[in-house]
Amino acid sequence: GRHVPVGVVDNGLADALAHAAVATGKVLSTLNRDGSFTLALFNLGPDTASIKFDWRELDALRDTTFAQHPPTLTDLVTQQPVPTPTNEINFTLDSHASRVFRLTPAH
Repeated sequence: GRHVPVGVVDNGLADALAHAAVATGKVLSTLNRDGSFTLALFNLGPDTASIKFDWRELDALRDTTFAQHPPTLTDLVTQQPVPTPTNEINFTLDSHASRVFRLTPAH
């Protein structure tokens, strides 16, 4: 799979999705009031696809330090912790599937 650009959302995920460009994969992030982030991954294509990006991409957009100190990932649907990849997020999603995570910065 190819790297997917990370989008920054400041007016809510629903608003961003309403204006999202059609592409195979989409990654959106928003800062929460508690300092955590919501990260949403979408496969908008007709086939299973890898949705991946490097922590440095999010760091550049959000002034975070996830590349040096990866955050804790929690799946917001299952409320289960997800092993945090060190360098790159890479999830395989079925056609038109999505995953939503909370990223809690390491302190």
